[in-house]
Parts: sequence; structure tokens; C-alpha cells
Amino acid sequence: MKKVLSTISLIVSLLLMMSVRGAYASTSSSLTLTNTRKGMHIHVYQIAEVRGDQYTYTEAFADATNTSVDLNHLKTSEELSAAADTLKGYAAKVSGIDVIASANQTNISHLKNGIYLILIDNYQDGYTTYSYLPYIIQIPNVTQVELSKYTKTTTSNKVYQYDLTKYWSGGSSYPETVKVDLYNGSTFEKTLTLKKSSNYSLSWTSTTQKNYAIVEHAIKGYTSSVKITNNGDTTHISLINTVNSEMTTYHAQAATPQANSTSQTMSGSQKNPSRTMTSSSTPSYESNKTSTHTKKTNTRPTASHHAVKTGDTTNVTKYIALFGFAGLMLIIIGKYLKN
Repeated sequence: MKKVLSTISLIVSLLLMMSVRGAYASTSSSLTLTNTRKGMHIHVYQIAEVRGDQYTYTEAFADATNTSVDLNHLKTSEELSAAADTLKGYAAKVSGIDVIASANQTNISHLKNGIYLILIDNYQDGYTTYSYLPYIIQIPNVTQVELSKYTKTTTSNKVYQYDLTKYWSGGSSYPETVKVDLYNGSTFEKTLTLKKSSNYSLSWTSTTQKNYAIVEHAIKGYTSSVKITNNGDTTHISLINTVNSEMTTYHAQAATPQANSTSQTMSGSQKNPSRTMTSSSTPSYESNKTSTHTKKTNTRPTASHHAVKTGDTTNVTKYIALFGFAGLMLIIIGKYLKN
């Protein structure tokens, strides 16, 4: 009799363990990256998590609240591109999931629900350099991404041009200088100073192709966003500052600005010293299930995004009932064994 009861106890325990495993498995997802190259360095960062019915930045990306990126209202390819370019600089300062591809397909597992940023280091193949654009995706809805958005250049005896220009959206009184941290991939290079007297512009050249990202030192009353475009051997980096509604005058001792949920699009002539822009509201996410990209150079990445789904789709009631039944059975079995 005791052997039978022991067997029943073991079966119940195994069922309980399998149920717990199933419940935990449903909270994470896997991502497949296709069109990868052997030796390619890939970095994946969770930039936002689901809280209630909205996305909020993770602790590692808390500083990104200084930006103009509204995580809950991203829809068009332009908005996604601006968000990826802007958050790319913040990723340089945090740890993520680092993967070295060994074939043309790479799998990444145990990803929690949220919004992720995918960055790829410049890939060198002989004299050819592949520079990949960043991707923003939503887990668990996006399960596969094709890494097909890149520029392809021959690096032998070439000189690369880089331009950085700052634009202002709103406001009328701007600081004399603005500090910007420059990163090549995850490596900090230098802090640049943009001067009002030079229309907040800088240009420089390099004999090697760089994978640049920038982070602006926070300016009181303004949020920031970044747009990076490649045109052959020239890379243009646009830094856009959007005024908060309560901001009226710039103060030299700038504190951390409050978050602004309005994204901006460029307009107007670059010859205007104030470099003003016109604001536009951003729509909410659309619902699709996968992210598929078509190979095309010098274009921005697009990824499918979806309305926030709060909580888990697991039938919690079923597991609670099973746990209760298993616990009751263990108590009964324990009493029989004791007698």
C-alpha cells in the first residue's frame, strides 16, 4: 500500500512541476534573426516593459525619458527609425544580450515581453563594410526579423564625411553651447560641443567607417530625438530638441528635462540659424504578427508593432485549481503514510 501511495505522490509532484514549468515558459519568447553572417556581432536590448496597459522604460534606459520618443505611439517607419536612432546612443552605456552569429540564422531565447532594440556592429568582409540600421521590435508579437537593411561600401582608400546638426522645435531663447557624447558602437569617443555661433553644426572626416550614436547632455525644458541618414560616404546626424509647453526661457544651469510625448518631423531650411521645426502628433501601434524586411540599401528599417497586451494569456485559473488539487493530494498522502 505504501508503495502505491509513494508512486501516486511522485506522479502528483511531477504534474505540479510540469504545471509550474508551463506557467513560467509562457512569460518568455524566442526571436529568430535571419540573413546573419558568420562572425557578426549582434546586440539586443530590452528598452521597455509592460506595466498596466502601457510601455515604460526599463531601469537601464531610464535616462531615455529625456528624449522625445513616445513608446506607446509609434507607427510609421519614420517614427520607428527616429526612435531607434535616438535610443541607440543610450544602449551604448548599458548591457544587453550579445550574440556572435555562427550561421545565416541566429536564435535568441528567454526574452521577456516588451520593446527591444537590435543593434549590429559594422561587418567587415575583405574591403567591404556592411553598416546595419537599428531595429525596434515588440516581443512576443514579432518572432522573426530579417537583417537586410544595410549600406554596403568599399573601404579601401576612402574618406568618410560625418555631419552633426542640431535643430530646435519651439522656444525662442537657446543656449550658447550644447554638449553631445559621441559613441562608435558601444565605445565612447569624445564629447562634442555644438555652438550657437556655428548654427549648432559640426563636420569631420574619418578614414574608417564608423557606427555612430549620440547622447545629448540634458537641457532644461527640452526633450531630444536623433535621426541618422546615410548618403554614400556621407553620414548626416540630426539632433532635434523639442520644447516642453511650460518652458519659456533657457537657464544656464540646466536640470534634467521632463519627458515630452510628442514626436517631431523636420521642416524648414537648414540655413535658418534657429533651426526650427513643425511638430506632428504620432499615432498608436498597429497590430501585425511578424516583422519582415525587404533588402534595400539606404532605407530605414520598418518593424511591426502592436497594441499593448497587458498580462499573460495563460489560463491562470486552471493552474490555481491544479495547484490546489495537488496540494490537497499531498496532504492526504502524507497522512496515510504517517499512519
